Amino acid sequence: MTQLRLVALALVSILLAGPAVNAASDSESNNAAVKSAVAGNYSCGFDSFAAYQAPGTNTNVNVGGVFTLTIDNLGMITKSDATLSVDDGGAGPAVCKYGSGAGKIDTAAFTGGFGKASLSYQAANANSVLCPSDDASITFSPVSDGLKFIYTNSSGFTGQGSCAVAAPPTSRSFTCNYNVKSGDDPGVGVGLSTVIFSPSLNQKTLIRVSAVWGTETYPSKTCPFFAPIGLAPYIPNSGAWIQLAVIELPNCPSTHFKQVSFTTNSSTISITAPGISSASCAPAILLANKAATIQVMPTALSFAGQKVKTTSPTQKVTITNTGSQSVDLAGFLIKGDFDQDSECINQTLKTGENCVVDVSFTPKATGKRNGDLGILSDAGTGEVHVKLTGVGQ
Repeated sequence: MTQLRLVALALVSILLAGPAVNAASDSESNNAAVKSAVAGNYSCGFDSFAAYQAPGTNTNVNVGGVFTLTIDNLGMITKSDATLSVDDGGAGPAVCKYGSGAGKIDTAAFTGGFGKASLSYQAANANSVLCPSDDASITFSPVSDGLKFIYTNSSGFTGQGSCAVAAPPTSRSFTCNYNVKSGDDPGVGVGLSTVIFSPSLNQKTLIRVSAVWGTETYPSKTCPFFAPIGLAPYIPNSGAWIQLAVIELPNCPSTHFKQVSFTTNSSTISITAPGISSASCAPAILLANKAATIQVMPTALSFAGQKVKTTSPTQKVTITNTGSQSVDLAGFLIKGDFDQDSECINQTLKTGENCVVDVSFTPKATGKRNGDLGILSDAGTGEVHVKLTGVGQ
């Protein structure tokens, strides 16, 4: 069974305080605080920035992927699943699946260095010989809205990526920019494509369908494509879409965007497929309806002291159509230690109608916490924002 071992380094960014005689106890306290601060469910995406020559290939290939990561309050990695994509280097492309792994983050006393963690994967299926199987080392660093990391692998490829708190996004459609590599002529190009899910990923359903379209531009040609029917299986925070038929120009390479694996956070998706790299996906913005405008009340929410890892009572934001035409609400983008619950998604508000968004606060750490609620619609006012603040205790 192929094994992929990931050795992670967690950045410790909490300065020691107090007299020298208390350094040991302070270090233990800081270690516990760091473990608690990074606890949670994450969705991650990454790309190699140095290719390697995989077994069976005759050229250097790029590796990218997505994975989910669950860390508990004790620093234990209780679950992690990965999908890696390997470009076509002459032996065909490969998609590599790795099953659930476990590990432990041990944050050492802060000395300006790093703590250590370990994680191991076992292949979930009979992977191609192209799939990486050597040890890798990963350096994680906490940031305000998740984790960033870099990695190296003994096969010779290195890369970087980021993780955000895992959650189903509310938007139904996403637009992706990416680099695309064809195994034959015309070589390397760029893509701009859109995927639509029905129903949206935050709604439970037995069958979810997808539609994709876009344009991939190479130095010598431009290749549009359209795939109106596909299946999009999705379990919390990760999934895939597989288009059943693709309409393409006969002189163009087949698009890699037709079969993609992805992970999700509350606002965006991270994607991977052989031949696709450096992808950036965000909720698609509908064409502006200049006669439609929306107003939100209030424009800022403030949450009083809330115990870390507990959820506050909700506060309400009211969205009102103040224009002369109907407005379509496309989705929400929420940042920070906040969450939203609403039936406003995909609703059409007639002139004078409104709907309500319930916002809650779950602080991950003590102190002041900042966030933002972005409201996407086809209104001429564009994206509207509500400032969010709270205090963790």
